[in-house]
Amino acid sequence: MRELGQGQRHPLLDSFREMVLSVVERLKPGLNHNHQTTLGHHKQGEQQQLEQQDNIDNSNTMYYLEPSQVLAAALTSGHGLVKAALWDNAELLEDLLNGDQLAHLDCRDAWGRTPLHAAATTESSRCLRILLQAGADANMASGPRAEGRTCLHIASEHGAVENIRLLLDHGADLLAKDANGLTALDLAEQGEHTQCMTILKNAA
Repeated sequence: MRELGQGQRHPLLDSFREMVLSVVERLKPGLNHNHQTTLGHHKQGEQQQLEQQDNIDNSNTMYYLEPSQVLAAALTSGHGLVKAALWDNAELLEDLLNGDQLAHLDCRDAWGRTPLHAAATTESSRCLRILLQAGADANMASGPRAEGRTCLHIASEHGAVENIRLLLDHGADLLAKDANGLTALDLAEQGEHTQCMTILKNAA
């Protein structure tokens, strides 16, 4: 992580601070601040759903907190890792891990999802590689509300070829079943992801 002089603030952490404050602004309409997120990338499909569910699950607690308290909670609970992974912000993720966030590498949200699960939703995810190299558990399953899926399940369902290769290189279990009794290959077949099916079959 880059060293900063006294009184300097890290621009990426400033970006994350702005993101958190924008979430608080949506949850607490009465707050008087004009912060705007610098991470305004529009998320689609499951990524958008994951983000919305995450915000909803935390809304009851966040409603009673001031913005500074929300930011502090996010930075100490691993929530920042999830957001960085979800948006594939590799530089922010590395800075957080090089700080004090490595202890939260396999933290879970209310749905039992880890930062690695968030990264697996993005094809050719840079953050997926960073998290795996940092020691994230490739075989950790999400909670029942998220169907007990591993990252390999998620990558296979989405047809994320490069993510599948990377997960297999880091020991992802081909035979792991989700809450519905489905393997990664089953999900690839359901989605008719031919290339993914070939990779998974060859790895068996």
